[in-house]
Amino acid sequence: MPCSRPPTGYICGSVHLPDQRALVEKNSYIPETKRYYVLFDDAMVSMRYAKNLANGYGLVWNPGGPRVEGFTNPLWVGYVTIYHLPDIDQSKTSLYIQVTGALLLANLVVVKRIAERVQRKRIKMISGLC
Repeated sequence: MPCSRPPTGYICGSVHLPDQRALVEKNSYIPETKRYYVLFDDAMVSMRYAKNLANGYGLVWNPGGPRVEGFTNPLWVGYVTIYHLPDIDQSKTSLYIQVTGALLLANLVVVKRIAERVQRKRIKMISGLC
């Protein structure tokens, strides 16, 4: 799909927004009465390290356990740690991370459009000089 005019409800180059909501709901479960949202495997491993870091135990899988680097992306662990510092309901932490990911994706679309406009203006300026 070209990015110049995406249909309503689409973010350029992505899935339809209602489909994204359905995907978020599919990545959750209700063990008793509360819905828990989850991320993919590697992100959840990093989330466990981040939770322990936020609680003051350091970068460990289990509090009091060995300090073994079991995560693949230290920057992601640092980012996710931010969500464990305030008193956020543990069942919603992954949902907030998914929402910020969507916002960052939307930001990339805006930056891309700005870059395309700047590039077009530069081409017009250069062609006017020739």
